[in-house]
Amino acid sequence: MDLRVEGGCAYTTESSCNDDFAAVVFKAVVERGKFIRIHKYLSYHHSENPDEKQIRSQMAWTLSRAMESGFASIVDQRWT
Repeated sequence: MDLRVEGGCAYTTESSCNDDFAAVVFKAVVERGKFIRIHKYLSYHHSENPDEKQIRSQMAWTLSRAMESGFASIVDQRWT
């Protein structure tokens, strides 16, 4: 999982993660007329022969490409 935050206000995050749970909590005070937008990127891979290092590597590569491309590009690719 990776996140990109946009907007005109300061924010803080708190995160926690274990084997089967992950959470990120954002806290912000958003002034009238300002916004905060959070893009959450997730990656999923499956293999008949699960090698944890290989799957983690594939997921990291996929997330990196998604972050570089941006959300609009992913939506365009998905629905065209």
